[in-house]
Amino acid sequence: MLLPLASSLNPLGRGRVAGLIYLLRDEFTTAAAAPLASPRTCEPGPGSLTLVQNDGQFSISAGKLLVPSQATPVHGDVRVYDNTSRSRLAGRAVFATANFNSVTGKSAYLNWTSSSSGSPTAWEMNLGFYPGGHGRLIATTLNGNYVVDLEAIVAGVDYQLGIVQRGSGGFALIKGGAFTNWTLVWVFSAETLPNLFPQFTAYESAGTLDDFRVLDLPPPWNDDYGIATQRLSGSVPVGTAFTHTANCLIEWTQTTLPTAGTYTDVFFRQQDVNNRWLVEIDSAGNFDLLERIGGSYFGRLSFGGAVGTGHRIVLVVDGTTIRPYINNVAKTPYTSATNFQTATSGLRRAVSVGGGTVTNLVAWPRDPSAYLTALN
Repeated sequence: MLLPLASSLNPLGRGRVAGLIYLLRDEFTTAAAAPLASPRTCEPGPGSLTLVQNDGQFSISAGKLLVPSQATPVHGDVRVYDNTSRSRLAGRAVFATANFNSVTGKSAYLNWTSSSSGSPTAWEMNLGFYPGGHGRLIATTLNGNYVVDLEAIVAGVDYQLGIVQRGSGGFALIKGGAFTNWTLVWVFSAETLPNLFPQFTAYESAGTLDDFRVLDLPPPWNDDYGIATQRLSGSVPVGTAFTHTANCLIEWTQTTLPTAGTYTDVFFRQQDVNNRWLVEIDSAGNFDLLERIGGSYFGRLSFGGAVGTGHRIVLVVDGTTIRPYINNVAKTPYTSATNFQTATSGLRRAVSVGGGTVTNLVAWPRDPSAYLTALN
């Protein structure tokens, strides 16, 4: 459970806890048989939830909402949501704790949605369990309608999920299982719908839901780049250094490709000039992940012609794993990055003039726990 410090209600009826402002808060405290009444007054509050029970009925036991499986799975048939449209606001977040028992099919999703209809076509930002036989976490968006494969997950484990809005985009967070600390798994970048409903929807498999909360987080979440380790906005000149945490997300836009015979290079986890990791992109859009050891280069990953003009590049760097995403599409990860794991130095470099244009380079901390202490 997300256990805050002792709280009190302000005159507007919104809960305040350690700098947080709760707009809705339900811990499903009191046991109740199916079907539950809707709308439901949240415990301990504030707020009320709308429950949709078209194929299976909710009940409450042991302080958790019991989510039934569906006989005929249809998106939107089994879900809970805040029927109050919430305006987009940097730092406005939805959190919930979910545990689902399926290792096949589709399971459950937390999302900000543009419509209370429950249709996936309205999900502006979505974070969910999609086991599909091997267990994974996915992020999907309405804007661009892309699907991003994220981390491995395990059925039958409590996971705390969170989606924090930005003025444009948002942050997807997870804690639980192998994720001992809060972990930033994705940064949404282009979502701008102004009014959204927070929702949790189930599909096919049964499980439990707890701690469904809608809240406004304190600074630095009220700034789109407030949790960034470093942001280089606009065009990033050749030779610009940046810093990142050892485990991080690094993103940039490849605004133009290099000219023939030149390269875009982004160095990271630099121990020194002869020992570091780098991404190299050439004029054909070939993407290469390279490791330099003792002055010699070793190719680790290569994706031919994968990068186009204007593509967003994201590197998720965590321990011995480096996961590249090109234009929001997951690529094969490299899982043997044992060298330079504690290095935190980065550099934007081009081999020569004409090495393409890199814009809006941002380093994000993989572990943002320091900014979420009130949620512990």
